[in-house]
Amino acid sequence: MKPSKKLQRWLHVAWLTGLVLLVVASLLPGSSPAIRWVGGLNDKLLHFLAYAALAVLAVAGADERRVALRSVLIMVVLGVLLDYLQQFVPGRGFEMGDVAADNLGLLCGASLGAWLVR
Repeated sequence: MKPSKKLQRWLHVAWLTGLVLLVVASLLPGSSPAIRWVGGLNDKLLHFLAYAALAVLAVAGADERRVALRSVLIMVVLGVLLDYLQQFVPGRGFEMGDVAADNLGLLCGASLGAWLVR
């Protein structure tokens, strides 16, 4: 069932907020308290869950399929760009495994979001 316009707006705001948090968290130095706090957790699982959640919000909150697809493609590019930029952040680095986890999360999250609004 397609969400109401009001719910779509809230989902869009949540998606944009999540993107901002993702960018900030991705570019924090490895020595920051937030990164050290999640350091004991599985890094690839965190990537998967973050991107899956964002994809669900983007797809469920989109009013058209092309908007949903564009949002997911933006996140694919953003994931690669953020991981690339981590090379220049102290204590962080580029990992293809992170990019793979991002994209797998996007695929699963977009699929779930599409299923939720069908």
